[in-house]
Amino acid sequence: MTDLDSPSLMDKLGKTLTFDRAMVAAIVVGVLLRVVAVLMDTPRFDGAFYSTIGYNIVSQGDYVTLSGIQTYNFSLTFPAYLASFYAVFGYSIPVTKVASFICGLLVILIAYLATKNLFDRRAGLTAAAVMSLTSALIVVTGKNYVENIVLIFFIPAIWAMIKGFGEPKYIPIAAFFAGLTYYTKTDVGLYIAFAGLGGFAVWRFLYLRWDVLKDKYYWLAFLIVIAMVLGRALLISSGQDQYQSLTKTMLGSFSISVFLVQCVFHLLLVGGFFVFWYPELRRSLSRYREESINFLLLLMTALALLAVLNATGWRTFSPRILAGVSREYITIIFVPAIWMFFSLARPDEPSERRGILASIKETLRRKKRLLAFVACLGLATLMIFVDDWLAVLFFFGAFCFVFTTFRKRVIILLVAFFVVSANAVTAVYRPAYVEAAEDVNRALQPGQTIALDRESGSDYLSPDRIFPFFSVQDIGLVIYESGSTPDFIMSEMSWTYPGYTFVAVFDGEARPTLLSLVKDLILGRDVDPSFPEKNVYLWRLS
Repeated sequence: MTDLDSPSLMDKLGKTLTFDRAMVAAIVVGVLLRVVAVLMDTPRFDGAFYSTIGYNIVSQGDYVTLSGIQTYNFSLTFPAYLASFYAVFGYSIPVTKVASFICGLLVILIAYLATKNLFDRRAGLTAAAVMSLTSALIVVTGKNYVENIVLIFFIPAIWAMIKGFGEPKYIPIAAFFAGLTYYTKTDVGLYIAFAGLGGFAVWRFLYLRWDVLKDKYYWLAFLIVIAMVLGRALLISSGQDQYQSLTKTMLGSFSISVFLVQCVFHLLLVGGFFVFWYPELRRSLSRYREESINFLLLLMTALALLAVLNATGWRTFSPRILAGVSREYITIIFVPAIWMFFSLARPDEPSERRGILASIKETLRRKKRLLAFVACLGLATLMIFVDDWLAVLFFFGAFCFVFTTFRKRVIILLVAFFVVSANAVTAVYRPAYVEAAEDVNRALQPGQTIALDRESGSDYLSPDRIFPFFSVQDIGLVIYESGSTPDFIMSEMSWTYPGYTFVAVFDGEARPTLLSLVKDLILGRDVDPSFPEKNVYLWRLS
């Protein structure tokens, strides 16, 4: 065989890197990014709070805060999950990180197994790859947030609902996992109500009419949901801090201007994800009478709407905060969306053999595709001023109108997700109180007391959020009161405390992502590798 007849490097690569292997590679990359996130980040804020409650479950046998207040308002399953690790391996930040990492891996595995069961292995690998490279799930793994375990229960719930179309015996299973999802995050209660009542029960009634009431499995599912909801309500009412419902939270902080900003932002967020699947989305609207398609359409619409309502509790116009909160809430629709798209996709269609230039020429000849391509690039340019994640998503989404086959659009989506995920893990954020706690650990002895002096209305120095960072657990961690004599004082104010020796001031470490720095260079801004962070002043009893 002559050199001219020998296969080119691209031909060899094309035969070696099949679609399935590309999905496996994406899964591996997502797992590695989680390793980086766990190593670079640390459990903080809500993640540290869950850790403290998990420790108290082991040490005191109940869901209590450091001040002894019994609380069932937040997640019940996640602190219990962490407690299972603490009971075996002891309580520490590294153990918490390992538990969070395993939780992140379980999401990928469950997405694969559920999707494979509904479709095939290729679909399972695709769903696992998308969830593996979802930036929000990578970030929350590093922060020890609850979103991973929410999906661990939510995905089986929706899977069982879909299986229940043909086999009603799965409906009680769906109800059970829906209840576990509610026990994992209270705010998800409305999501489950919409999915179970609006997206399934009422919708199912439209197909079966009154025959639905003749099925024992539907009645069993109903009883399971009622029992679990009432059980959670009884737990909350028995606690010492009463829960403010999501509805009250939304109404209490509702602002029409914030709500409109949230709506626009979420429309862009959902639209940025859906642009990669536009052919399947178009087919879904024409096949809405099919049971599974109709259910998934209603489900995603309800969940997207609730994500907007849920996020309105955050009274902020800050793109950075808004983007982070929105992405965490919106990830709940990813797997149902993938299932609907695979129901309508044509993954076995002939692969495009055209080169890049030929594909671009074809796009230029088709006015609608050209318009969509330019519109996505325009949105990507505008999003540079709003959110890096959206800018990257729309930029890569534009090329889905150039390379239109299903497999290539999946690859483009995963490349986009890789870029934003790799960018997300470059962000370094270490609160000042973490550095202060590490300094205290050098001299901390069992039985000593640390007082937290906070600014009025601030919850930055929260005992339950700081506790995990101390190497000794047998300590007192209290709010500072004038006249008291704790062994250490961690203060948000630069005051002088008589009888105490000033140790140091800590400003924490907070750095923006690489894309943020690149954006500043493009926009001609002064590149500041850090942004302001609250200081913590440390004092020690003389």
